[in-house]
Amino acid sequence: MATTFGFYIWGAHWRHLKNITEPSMCGGDAALRQITLTTCFIIFYCNVVFIVAPRPVHVSENMVSAIGGTVHLECQFRGVPTPSINWAKDSYTLWSTERVHVHGETVVIDGTVANDAGLYQCWADSDAGIEYAVIRLDVERLLTTVLPIVRPSGQLSYRGSHRVCRLI
Repeated sequence: MATTFGFYIWGAHWRHLKNITEPSMCGGDAALRQITLTTCFIIFYCNVVFIVAPRPVHVSENMVSAIGGTVHLECQFRGVPTPSINWAKDSYTLWSTERVHVHGETVVIDGTVANDAGLYQCWADSDAGIEYAVIRLDVERLLTTVLPIVRPSGQLSYRGSHRVCRLI
């Protein structure tokens, strides 16, 4: 990724004008209008502006969330001028809702559901250019593990998903 630098420069000059005569457009053939300008200076100033294309400073890693969880996605970009940050999910503009909160560089999703899974794109846009980043979010059901419990009698019981199975 290359950083772009650019600049604009305005020059400086002056002009000296005296005793200018010209025919009048509305006074007939013989009429002359005399314009006397003792001194006229036109001065331009010099201003240098550097522009730097947006570049990512911090972008969240791809992540997995359990259904009902809370997810924080971050995309931080820097550049000159300061870029504006925009978000999309699966190529559609992402807007704030009751569960999804879009705040500039951050998106917070409360109470994740299966439909929240997908590719979240963030991009920084300024006069110096555009830069993109993509974060993948997977949403999965919370899995229950089955652990063996050894009883003093030597019998094994397995607990999981509110069922008890006994093996003798």
